[in-house]
Amino acid sequence: MKYRKYQPQAIGKVMEKYLKNSPLNDKLKEVEALKAWQKIMGPNIMDRTQKLYMKSGVLHIKVDSSIIKHDIYMMRSHIMRNINSHLKAEIVTEIVLD
Repeated sequence: MKYRKYQPQAIGKVMEKYLKNSPLNDKLKEVEALKAWQKIMGPNIMDRTQKLYMKSGVLHIKVDSSIIKHDIYMMRSHIMRNINSHLKAEIVTEIVLD
């Protein structure tokens, strides 16, 4: 009887190992950062957000209110810290208002 070289593992653990070494990991972290933005900023800000995307660690935001845009600009380092602490990783390196 042949014995298996590896023991069976949970699919979640296998996927986690795969994604750690995969280029997809960075994109998944960016998606998590966008979800964190929605959770941290709340529905009122999300209603005013027209465009939200990440590119190379930079969170790009476009809002339709100049007042909200100014508030985000003044609090961008605080918001960035909140998102990164929520994710427990340094994903967002900069916030740019378009």
